[in-house]
Amino acid sequence: MRDKPGMKRPRSRTLPLTGAVLAGLLLQACAQPPPPVNCPRVRVLQEPGSITRFKEGEGRDITDVLFQAEFAEVTGGCLIEANSIELDFTVEILATRGPADTEKAASMSIFMAVQAPDRTFLQRNTFDIDIVFPGNRSRVSYIDEYAGLIPKTAEQEPDTFTIYVGFELTEEELQFNREQLEQDPQQQ
Repeated sequence: MRDKPGMKRPRSRTLPLTGAVLAGLLLQACAQPPPPVNCPRVRVLQEPGSITRFKEGEGRDITDVLFQAEFAEVTGGCLIEANSIELDFTVEILATRGPADTEKAASMSIFMAVQAPDRTFLQRNTFDIDIVFPGNRSRVSYIDEYAGLIPKTAEQEPDTFTIYVGFELTEEELQFNREQLEQDPQQQ
């Protein structure tokens, strides 16, 4: 039975390889390489591509920051079938603990939205993320794996689909990001 369309976190699986299977895989690797696969494009959106969360209250200077986070890298691959695209990719987020944080933790959500070639959105999924800052570390890298299934017609090329990734932001967080982009044109 196939998975329903959408994005999800896969369960980890490890399969033992026997010597004969491993030798067969190595011999097969020496054969002609498979044709390149043009997977859907993955884009981290600019405005929701980072998050700065402040403590409750009116203050908005550096001493009021609970945490900051940004996407460091999104990588992965896909398997193309006649009527679907199976995705497996990894998201790396760099998080920095702010001076106002007393919990040594940061909770946030990210979203992934799939846009079809006709520019309509097929799906949008949200994932909660909890990052812990162990010991006295103020900066950590968080890595997680995601899988997805995108329905398509036989005529649609996989690289005409786009997956947009970003942080779920409040209106205030989005406005803060916009102001930061206006102040630093090199980020655009």
